[in-house]
Amino acid sequence: MLEVVFEQGVAGGLKIAKSSRPGDKWFSVQAGIYPEGAPAEFRESPRQKTRTWTGLNLGGGQEDVAPLLLALSVGDLSGLLAGGTLVSRKTVLKHPEEAWGEDVLRCLDESWDTSMETLRRLREAGSEPVRVWAVPWCPDDLCGVYFVCNLLRDVKTPISVVWAPRESVRRDGVMVEIRGLGEVSPEELGAMASGATALEPIQRRAYADRWR
Repeated sequence: MLEVVFEQGVAGGLKIAKSSRPGDKWFSVQAGIYPEGAPAEFRESPRQKTRTWTGLNLGGGQEDVAPLLLALSVGDLSGLLAGGTLVSRKTVLKHPEEAWGEDVLRCLDESWDTSMETLRRLREAGSEPVRVWAVPWCPDDLCGVYFVCNLLRDVKTPISVVWAPRESVRRDGVMVEIRGLGEVSPEELGAMASGATALEPIQRRAYADRWR
């Protein structure tokens, strides 16, 4: 199953979830950052924490995660119908009028290459199911769902969508409003996936038409 996401951070969280199993042990170190010259009595020693993974098993592995990082809600969308060359899109994403540093340009190129690989995998998916992760009030995500449906408009590749809920309950019992999937803990993704919505042909055509 291809797991399509529209943010790099979400891809990282999903890879963690895909490679974790209930009962796995996770280790983290908490350390403080203090201004230079801060008295020693105010500095806390680093603390290591151990916790057990409580998320549901998503199945598969990290290789299933397919980021599509095209910022589909902004800029010139020329060439983005199925079969387009996407050259104009790369120009939009790299903002030629900006004075990017070499490190930023390298990251942009890597993101572009990642997206092109995802497009290749989608076009060659055949009968392999595609599961898209999206927040319905996030423009990039919503446009991404429409784009994927248009890309796969004339094939029978199964498509489902995991729509993020408006609110989520943290581990400490506090309810928070979700603004993007990057705010969702990797441990919560398995439970969210169980509510994935399979898109019927009429829905797929409607979403594809909205993209066009």
